[in-house]
Amino acid sequence: MVSFQHPSQLASLLQLDVGDAQPATAVAFSLLDVLERWIGVITDVPFHSLLEPTLSRGRNIRNLTVNVYRPIRMLPVSYKDSQFNWFTNEADLQQESFLRDTAAVVAFANEIYGEFANFVLEQGEELSQHDPQLDGNRGAMRFSELLVTQRFHAAFHYRQIVDFFDTGGYGPKPALPEMIVQEIGLPKNLY
Repeated sequence: MVSFQHPSQLASLLQLDVGDAQPATAVAFSLLDVLERWIGVITDVPFHSLLEPTLSRGRNIRNLTVNVYRPIRMLPVSYKDSQFNWFTNEADLQQESFLRDTAAVVAFANEIYGEFANFVLEQGEELSQHDPQLDGNRGAMRFSELLVTQRFHAAFHYRQIVDFFDTGGYGPKPALPEMIVQEIGLPKNLY
């Protein structure tokens, strides 16, 4: 079985050209934008609301926050070590068990956001100039491609939680700006 996270992996297997990609530094800053928006959306939410199941597979917002931010924490090490092994399910559940109120969920996300922001600022344009090939449990890919997949992943789930809040009567939460949606390539009918 072959696992794919990015279209370039399939294109490589089929020996197809994937075309021009966005510079990795720009993708990293765009990812930071999505992560910051996420934190802003969950900061004032009562904890019991973070534990309610969403429409997509019944996952709750605490779980989605852990699922989105855990791999972000791994990105700086992956850049240096050329390895990205991302395990979910039990690993996410274990991390979740330590997050027992809204403040803990927000602190978890904020800490990882800060670590990744420091990494992006330290690396700067180096991210676009040095693009290591990564190996891992989800297939081989370039670091720039991993950034693209993680940005899509975060934006996809961001839409999911905003939809949950909007339809659940929690008041309006800001959607991703259309410019970001187009930049990321999120289909309109997909969260």
